[in-house]
Amino acid sequence: MLAVGFISTGETPDTTDSPEQILVALAGFASSQFALISAADENNLSVLQTLNYLDNNNFPPAIIGLTVVYLGMAWHILSARSLPVWLGWVSLVIGILGLAGPIGFVAFLLFIPYTFILGILVYQRSPTAAAAVH
Repeated sequence: MLAVGFISTGETPDTTDSPEQILVALAGFASSQFALISAADENNLSVLQTLNYLDNNNFPPAIIGLTVVYLGMAWHILSARSLPVWLGWVSLVIGILGLAGPIGFVAFLLFIPYTFILGILVYQRSPTAAAAVH
């Protein structure tokens, strides 16, 4: 997501460890899911109850973080005009939807297609994509 800001300012990011951080976060999520499955297979109810409690309480911080990302992207896109304005309005709507209580789960589900579309638009604006076309 930081790539949008760097493209609009012309700076290059100095975050070489970003993929590793994503892998660590995904590994943490996957390990909790494997632990839940293992506890269910072994009929260990106290561990299962504790892990389920922890897993269920991870959703509010995740949706708050995604809402901040959506609203921040909307603010940047609409103010800097670095990407198509329609994406800024979509980001704003999804960000507000994330604050709408239980229906905020839809904002969580829309994150993958949103990121895919954002990646395509950022790639099209990058200098390497322009050089590849010409």
